[in-house]
Amino acid sequence: MAPPAEVEKVVERSIDGPGGPMTLRIYTPKGAGLFPLMVFFHGSGFVLCSLDTHDGMCRNLAAGIGCVVVSVDYRLAPEHKFPAGPDDCLAATRWAAAHAAEIGADPARIMLAGDSAGGNMAAVTALRVRDEGGPALVGQMLLYPVTDYHTPGTPSYAENAEGYGLTRDTMEWFWAHYLGTAAQADHPHASPVRAPDLSRLPAAYVVSAEYDTLRDEAERYGDRLRAGGSHAPARHESRVPVLGRPIRRRRHRDGRGLRLGALDLPTRRIESSDTSASSAVRFTNMSERRQRLALAPRIVVGHQRVDCCTLQLSATAP
Repeated sequence: MAPPAEVEKVVERSIDGPGGPMTLRIYTPKGAGLFPLMVFFHGSGFVLCSLDTHDGMCRNLAAGIGCVVVSVDYRLAPEHKFPAGPDDCLAATRWAAAHAAEIGADPARIMLAGDSAGGNMAAVTALRVRDEGGPALVGQMLLYPVTDYHTPGTPSYAENAEGYGLTRDTMEWFWAHYLGTAAQADHPHASPVRAPDLSRLPAAYVVSAEYDTLRDEAERYGDRLRAGGSHAPARHESRVPVLGRPIRRRRHRDGRGLRLGALDLPTRRIESSDTSASSAVRFTNMSERRQRLALAPRIVVGHQRVDCCTLQLSATAP
């Protein structure tokens, strides 16, 4: 696998979070001037992964987009159940906005991003910023996000229940450790697709995977965002693997990419793919739940192999 992209610098900051000290890892791209700001939340079921597992992805996002990336080490379940994670993510977003100039970022161009459970955190944080006050956001990038509870489920929960990496049983395991009770699944800060009002939210770039348990809830969330008046691009299907699965990319009908307010994210053509990294997520006992997963999902963008999900985006000021 190709090494991650080079960035100008990577530093860590400890800030006061709702539950105590919280670590942020800040990636600054090469170049000069104030950069767009991305606040990134890692995925893996609210229970697993860390700043380190997503380090390569964040480096590629920073270099490929040309933005400062603030990766958030939010609290994980089961030690810290819902809503500890979303509380941390909101606090980190507010901190990043307040200190944007200090870290070389433009406070007028802030977007949220995350993959899987991190996509849930990004969606929920956008909702909370709208409802509870916070920095103005120009966009959200939701990569195969968790937006709903496993019950009653969707067709993709049945069609892709097993055999494609992430299984229904694994999602049930994640949710059981994340929520205090099943009744909390109805709360929009746990299942954002259940929010009664999805209007007045920032533009969204939503990625869903063809053979993914989460496919339908990701696409339904994009549909509801559009119904609420947010700019979420029309579906464009392209077969490239995410954890060994083809994905559906949502983008502009004209193919140029997604305009996120002052953030311009053109999408480059994906020419080929590599499925050799497909691997199932397996858990044996609670003591292994923080195991650093040796998964290396890859895609080929043009002729350059990069970490999964970067999609080689670039950002420019208006």
